[in-house]
Amino acid sequence: MFPVRHLLALVLLVLGATTGTAAPARAAATVKAATAVSGTTISVKVTLRGSSAHGLVAVLQRRRGTAWRSVSRHTLARGKATLVWSGGAAKTPYRLRVIVLRGKRTVATGESKVVRTGSAPAPVVRKPVTTPSPRPTPTPAPPLPDHPTANTLSLSTTHSCAIDAAAHVTCWGAGAAGELGDGTTVDRGVPVQSAGGLQAISVGAGVGFTCAEATDETVWCWGDNADHQVPGLSASATTTPVQVPGLAHVQGLVVAGDATYACANRAAAAPVCWGRIGDLMPGGPAVLDAPSPLPGVGAAASVLSASATRLCVGDAAGVHCLGATTGPGAIVGAEQYPTGTTSVAAAALG
Repeated sequence: MFPVRHLLALVLLVLGATTGTAAPARAAATVKAATAVSGTTISVKVTLRGSSAHGLVAVLQRRRGTAWRSVSRHTLARGKATLVWSGGAAKTPYRLRVIVLRGKRTVATGESKVVRTGSAPAPVVRKPVTTPSPRPTPTPAPPLPDHPTANTLSLSTTHSCAIDAAAHVTCWGAGAAGELGDGTTVDRGVPVQSAGGLQAISVGAGVGFTCAEATDETVWCWGDNADHQVPGLSASATTTPVQVPGLAHVQGLVVAGDATYACANRAAAAPVCWGRIGDLMPGGPAVLDAPSPLPGVGAAASVLSASATRLCVGDAAGVHCLGATTGPGAIVGAEQYPTGTTSVAAAALG
């Protein structure tokens, strides 16, 4: 017969299995997340339910492709935390989720959802605007004495001259050789009128000297006379205009601005030159101490332009230039005038 004590033990065992003496299973923790967007900043308020908040960290993750990348994290305090991410771009959708970690173990995971950022751009740091200092206003050159209008202007390497509206010759610049013609050897920063009130039709400034064609068709020169730029003058220089002897009926004056010679065209006569003409006149002297005709140039010709390396004359046949065959300004492939005349459409002085 089955013992009564064994039967009682069996009944107790069955009752224990049916009443569930084992510990009940704990409910899973859940995450509640509330998302807010301001411009490109996304903030998520996290609330954890169903688990102890001790030692837990909330992590905001962004999905890129098939992987999740953490963008913000914060320790839970009493089951709550706020996560903020400002790394988004304007008007861009992002898939985000929240997970809760204890150490490296995931305690709970919130549902992922798409969040679109606003249209506000990221703040721009602007450089301070600085107002540039005003540029000084250029000071205009003073007008010619008593007459603001200049009819003729001539420039040299040392000084400049002009003829004003009253036909007076005025000059300014270097005056050490008397080239300004005001009776002094003083440099001038403003135009000064030539001594004697010379009235002229044209004026030419050379190196250290000046010549002018007067209204009576004569020529007057002043300044340095080392190369006979002032014909008829025995002194080495003059600070006032001196008339060139034997020269009348002048119809044009040409002065080399970078040299020490000058030429004049005459009515019904061949042009003449004086001063240091150098090798521009083959077969002739380098310095002409008086107005002298150019070999082979007739009465129908006129001197058009002059420089230290080139002298050009025009006639019915065109423009003929003579100059050095070597060095700066040389006439390439031609001999010196007149044996190897070069005819060109225009004269360009080197």
